[in-house]
Amino acid sequence: DAEIGGPLNLSENGSGGTLTLLVNDPVLYPIPSNLTYVLKQDGTYFNSYVFAENYKAFPTSASGPWIYTGQVAPTAAKPLGVPDSTNITVTKGGNTVTNFKVYPYFRLTIAVVDTNVTVNITRSVQAAFANNNLTGGSDLVVYVNNYPLVFSGTSPNAPGSNYYVDKWNFTINSTTSGVVWSAASSSQSYTYGTDLKLPINDIMNGASVQVYGIRWALTHWPKGTYYWRASIVGAGSSGGQANYSNTVAAVVH
Repeated sequence: DAEIGGPLNLSENGSGGTLTLLVNDPVLYPIPSNLTYVLKQDGTYFNSYVFAENYKAFPTSASGPWIYTGQVAPTAAKPLGVPDSTNITVTKGGNTVTNFKVYPYFRLTIAVVDTNVTVNITRSVQAAFANNNLTGGSDLVVYVNNYPLVFSGTSPNAPGSNYYVDKWNFTINSTTSGVVWSAASSSQSYTYGTDLKLPINDIMNGASVQVYGIRWALTHWPKGTYYWRASIVGAGSSGGQANYSNTVAAVVH
């Protein structure tokens, strides 16, 4: 994270982003093919089957929920900075480590305490410059799983999907004020950096009433320790890529 440091929280199934390598030898390889590294959930990447050579390396544009601005910080006039590749050399039997700084669109944290799932969303400077907002079409998704790997691939079932439920969608909007969740409302306005509390309850969703909470009974899971995570997609997030939160463990009594 170019702003606050540390790794990104990404999806685990390969949709969290990719890194591209191109052989940097125009004489031997005038039209090189891409070598692609898939980013893991914590933003790391690894490949032990790359031949020794000089490469150009760069995070692939729009492959993940972030913007790579190169060595130039984004500004209002130039929100994409000046992205460029990095030259690296892979040696036989060597261990080449290269880090890249990117700007995630959004940052999420999640906490599960007592009967509330609390989510907090902030926005990076790049997302603000690019006017990437949460609109009426922005879904906050909360996932739960019974082992620590948690993302859309492990938790695909929303209420009404005819399967045991392991995710919930909540529509939030940071561009409209005065909209609050109620028995007759399907969305809520949101101010970046504030805590959004989603109660864990057993209230049924009626035919015309939306209860904006998490009905644990729909999971059909017993009491015990479970793992929670959240994601969000903004109106301007490239390719509809989701930013993810940390993963937390909580005991359901």
